[in-house]
Amino acid sequence: MKSLLVLTATLLSAGCLGLPRAQAADAVNPANDARCDAVLQKFVQALGGREALEKITNSLANATVTMAGMELPLELYRAAPAQQATRIEIPGMGVVREVFDGQRAWSVNPFAGDTEKSGEELAKTARDAAFHQPLRMKELFAPLAYLRAQKLDGREAEVLEARMAAGAVERFYFGADNGLLVRRDSEFAAAAGRVKTESLFEDYRVVDGVRQPHLMRLKIEAADQAPMELQIKITALRQNVTLPANVFAKPQ
Repeated sequence: MKSLLVLTATLLSAGCLGLPRAQAADAVNPANDARCDAVLQKFVQALGGREALEKITNSLANATVTMAGMELPLELYRAAPAQQATRIEIPGMGVVREVFDGQRAWSVNPFAGDTEKSGEELAKTARDAAFHQPLRMKELFAPLAYLRAQKLDGREAEVLEARMAAGAVERFYFGADNGLLVRRDSEFAAAAGRVKTESLFEDYRVVDGVRQPHLMRLKIEAADQAPMELQIKITALRQNVTLPANVFAKPQ
């Protein structure tokens, strides 16, 4: 249980909000690339448009994480261009913190002690901490390309895929009807071993002119651990606020 709690905090900090491998997307096919661009443009418009997204420069979210029969309070701080910090309080056990200051990332928890991330895990954390990620997806997840159209829970979805040099795989599913991101699959190497996640995004609500998912359901597979599921429900989301001093500094 302790290792799963630590892994969960790591995934939240990295934004894993990948399971099977399919054939690689053709990133050099012009028609393929044009379809990729069209999906991404529709996504940005569905969220509220570039101008609305760029007006938001930081956020503070309070949420409840439900897992293994427990409900845990979560705080998530984010700021442009790419800073992120999470805090999860585990009653009777302590506090798990994950911080990315824009270049370095740390994990502090009462189970595994203090660690600094490196390699593929650090690279993924940096990509996912990018505050204006929807505007930079082709840059952050290169090579990102159109993979296919498919049915997803009875609805049409457009699928984009990226296979990074270090071995990480990212797959994004966008609703063909509304353009919103409805699912994301990730596969990457973490301190706990190879990790695969499936994240579903629901209950989009407009906050300050931008649509944000307020319910996320995650399935996680990690080496030598039983698969687990968890739910993250946003209870409050504030944007363009004054964040606590040193919230993105190395935890002490």
